[in-house]
Amino acid sequence: MNTDASSFLNPIPLTYQRVISSTCKKIGSSQPSTPEEIHSLRIATKQLRALLKLYYPTNHKNDVKCLNQEIKRLADLFSTPRDYDVFRELITKLCKANNKKSNAIPLNTDQILLTFTPPKTANQQYPISVHLINAFFSIEKNWQRNLTLKRSKDLTKGLVQSFIYMQKTGKKALKTGSDCDYHTFRKWVKHHYYQQYLLFGNPSSKRKKYFRKLKKLEKRLGRLHDYSQLQQRLKTVKDHSQADEIEKQRKQLLKLIKKQKRQCKEKCHSLIKQVLYNAKSHKLS
Repeated sequence: MNTDASSFLNPIPLTYQRVISSTCKKIGSSQPSTPEEIHSLRIATKQLRALLKLYYPTNHKNDVKCLNQEIKRLADLFSTPRDYDVFRELITKLCKANNKKSNAIPLNTDQILLTFTPPKTANQQYPISVHLINAFFSIEKNWQRNLTLKRSKDLTKGLVQSFIYMQKTGKKALKTGSDCDYHTFRKWVKHHYYQQYLLFGNPSSKRKKYFRKLKKLEKRLGRLHDYSQLQQRLKTVKDHSQADEIEKQRKQLLKLIKKQKRQCKEKCHSLIKQVLYNAKSHKLS
């Protein structure tokens, strides 16, 4: 892990500005209005929260938590529209794969989308009013006022802590297999990856293989999380007054999701072990 800093100059403020500049360039200064723009905003907030984790070891915990909540509130404004965009994508994909099988219960994609996700028109706008530049400026102002990294050691402590939490949560996910533990592990994989990528750029040639596996693992864990969220959505919207045909399709869809989740976890297992145990050979400081 690259943490070298002979004469320490905190790189996070410039990194913050780079993330925000890139995001606002993609979206504009007002608010996101398309699935792609919302996705860009949510990635930016995750990157900022990953950088924020570096302050936990050397700053007051409440100060860090307050700023984390401020960033999270901005992301949560757009979480529901983004979730349903993902649900639509997954449902369409699952129905298409299911209907290719001759012995499967046929699934009506349009009917399922209409029943289990909100209707969406071509002219729909996300009903949230937020000025991105102002929101990011407020976060940056509070960040600079309340948090500090004075020495290179402070930055190193944050990087090491994130790395250790990633290892601990990964081992727990492997042991328990629970969706909750996989989700926690996914968060720390994201934090570790974004911290390294944003602060130190492309890894050295000898570490590129490790980073490719880390990125691949993060994507697979993300897909597992998407299936878990959709599964919960389908379970919570169960309505006994629904027509038998729709209820049959719901149950069939849940079976498909369960199978996909199992396959996701199986694919993740070997990658998790490679990332966790190969990572030991990479120096933390």
